[in-house]
Amino acid sequence: WLQPPPPRPPEYPPIAVTAEEVAGLHSGGELVPLDVRGAEPFAQNHLPGAIRLRWPESCSNSDGPCLGRHLASLGISGNETLLLYGTATNFEEIGRAFLRLETAGCRDVRVLDGGISGWVAAGFELSRHREPRPPQEFLAPLARVTTATQDELWNRFGKRGTEVLDLRDDGSSWLQEYAEPERFAAGHVPHALPFDFRVLLTEGDHWPPPAEARATLLELGPRKGTRLDSQAEFLLYADRATSGRAGLGYLLMRMMDLPARVVTGGWESWRDEGRPTVRMIDADAVKKILAVENPGLRQDRATPSALLIDLREDWDFAMNHLPGAICLSELAFAQGGKELAKAVAAHRGPRTGFDLPLIFYCYGRDCVRSRNAASFVARAGYRDLLWFHDGYPEWRQLDLPVFPPPGSVKPKSRGARKDH
Repeated sequence: WLQPPPPRPPEYPPIAVTAEEVAGLHSGGELVPLDVRGAEPFAQNHLPGAIRLRWPESCSNSDGPCLGRHLASLGISGNETLLLYGTATNFEEIGRAFLRLETAGCRDVRVLDGGISGWVAAGFELSRHREPRPPQEFLAPLARVTTATQDELWNRFGKRGTEVLDLRDDGSSWLQEYAEPERFAAGHVPHALPFDFRVLLTEGDHWPPPAEARATLLELGPRKGTRLDSQAEFLLYADRATSGRAGLGYLLMRMMDLPARVVTGGWESWRDEGRPTVRMIDADAVKKILAVENPGLRQDRATPSALLIDLREDWDFAMNHLPGAICLSELAFAQGGKELAKAVAAHRGPRTGFDLPLIFYCYGRDCVRSRNAASFVARAGYRDLLWFHDGYPEWRQLDLPVFPPPGSVKPKSRGARKDH
């Protein structure tokens, strides 16, 4: 009984199938190819029996009944094996279609690996004939929950068992160097991490091997040595609810056998509803905020326009800290962060309430305290959260003022640094 449990088998059959494997799908029942390309390439040629899949603007990713009615009008009952295909340029559209088909309740949705070019390379013929299918009753139940509401995201960010991924930026700067991408830095959901699912895609029309894609994704984390929880449920958000990036992320997560849901409304809804936002700033931005009411940063006094919070150990704070900072290291994380909001409220006094900007800094990019603290206070209602990502090391590297001045305090013996 001390042995670890055996690896969990995949919950679903492989989603990406080759042209040669399609014949086996035919033997299990009716198979309907769904072409996500445009009208012109579809008219030129397509898989035999294919339907050109397009969506009405009235149906959202989360509106299963609306999506089901539309599929019924195309002659799809939801009980068929559905085969999505296109080319590499259509991967996001394939992802959006996959998300919507599963939202509607379709039982078995597959993706043609290699796309239409792989079909031809395997020696299979294409067709120019199009025979519309008669409308049917949509019979598939709404069995799979593919989307999450804004309130679910609000209630779950930063909690154990949930990982939040921001899909808006391009590239892998965070994955490789922990360098904040532009949109993520300008504002993101507390405790989210940026990830571009397109970095998992291989060249050509083939989908990535699930094991390799999973290994790459799970390398993501807020710093070296801290990785995503592979047992968590992933909540994905992009710019808008209809973004193809969200659908692509959902499809790839399903291929990797990792539970995921797409947040309805995306980042635009989160921002427009005035929910808590974390912005990432550098030393120059912190300097400008503090200098408005403390010209030259000559005094060690708090600025009324923002609250600067030092999350390093108290002995490091006593040695040197940024002008006007307060130290909330131990108190901030007592009882899992429950005391942090109380401490912030006590220090802000009569100043502006939950709209008061809070600036967090700690030991730099190898420290996650600022990220965690921002999540704690966001849950308490604070909305304008500034994460000084490079923290104290960058401030000192630029030789900006600290208090007490360097060399004026003798070092004290330090206990073990606690990592929050």
